[in-house]
Formats: sequence, structure tokens, C-alpha cells
Amino acid sequence: MLVNRIDRDSTKLRKFRDRRSKVSLAGHDYLFGRDVEPRRREVFERESGRCWNCGAYYGWDYGHMDHIIGGRGPQRCWCLHNLRWSCPKCHVAKHGRYPRFGEKPKPWKLTEQEIPF
Repeated sequence: MLVNRIDRDSTKLRKFRDRRSKVSLAGHDYLFGRDVEPRRREVFERESGRCWNCGAYYGWDYGHMDHIIGGRGPQRCWCLHNLRWSCPKCHVAKHGRYPRFGEKPKPWKLTEQEIPF
């Protein structure tokens, strides 16, 4: 299956900072470690910090980068076409749970209807 095989020449040309990051023969990026932050910045700037679902603004510290097609297989690439900016509330609603690896939920912006008076 060529989808997940490493394109060694393209990977070398990209000069990734983490040795685990790679480019597949199909041209998809698979990023790890220090290579994730620059891609996250690209997604944040492309979306202007706005959630793909509700449109609320969530800054760099509180917004989530969301894989459109997730999972554990080769379909979960880190290409820009497969990433979008999400607020924590919409991200959790999409998955039905908080992110894995014991990550604590970050606070999200309350709507006017949710603000207690």
C-alpha cells in the first residue's frame, strides 16, 4: 500500500525538526513533536482563530486544531486540507469525549445565554 509508505526524498527536502515526521508517497504529511506547532499556526491563521462549527473566536491558547478525518490509520494526515480550527466545546461534541492522553479540557468562551447572572 503506497499511501503510508515514506517518500524519503521529499521527507529529507522538508527538513523536519522531529525525526519521526515524514511525507508519504501519496504526498501526505505526518507530523510529530516540534513540527506540529508550525502547522497549527498555519491552521490558526487560515481560520483567523474562528471555530469551523460555531464561528466563535478562540485564541491560540484555547482553540484546538481538529483533524477532519481522524483515526489511527494513514487517513489521519496533517495536510492543511485535513485540518481545521475548533473551539473546545465543538471539538468535544464532535468526538463525544475530551482529548486522549489525560489532557485536561481548556476553558471555553461562554455564550450570552450561558453567562450566569
